[in-house]
Amino acid sequence: MALLHYEKIDTVAAMIMGWVVNSAMIIVAAAVFSRNQVVVDSIEQAAATLTPLAGPLAGLLFAIALVFAGVGSSVTSSMAEVNVITGFLGKPEDPRTLLYKMSVFVTAIPSFLIILMSMDTFRILIFSQVVLSIQLPFTLIPLLILCRDKKLMGQFSSGRLEFSAALIISAIVIILNLYLLYSTITGA
Repeated sequence: MALLHYEKIDTVAAMIMGWVVNSAMIIVAAAVFSRNQVVVDSIEQAAATLTPLAGPLAGLLFAIALVFAGVGSSVTSSMAEVNVITGFLGKPEDPRTLLYKMSVFVTAIPSFLIILMSMDTFRILIFSQVVLSIQLPFTLIPLLILCRDKKLMGQFSSGRLEFSAALIISAIVIILNLYLLYSTITGA
């Protein structure tokens, strides 16, 4: 029970920090791009447009932010993927096991291939967000159903208020992601 409590605190803190960082990046980028009426089509150009705000350190700050964002998302992604793999196989999530180590390695292969093939990172970044938007409803909807199931979750099942809030937030996220998919396909 105590472990579940600390897991909840850790998850909420991580989500809030991620939200703050992502929101700050979006707000700063929107302010710079809107003010200068710039259409960005490369990562290098995105870094250069921060020069009015950060001066000559813009490129360095942008690179540091990307490294931290990349490391953070890579660690989170790998840990989540290993959790799913070990959970589906009914094995313990133990970093000392070969299954755990192999799962972390295998899930990192697509990233390494993109790096080795020297693909256009800006296009890959946009493509990855579109792919994430496609899979998101397949994650959110089952989670909503499972969290509301009293037979499965027992005393930890979502209450009416919590479920309503999660349902509204999920609907907003799904609608925004459908719009992202639509605008990417149509070029709008």
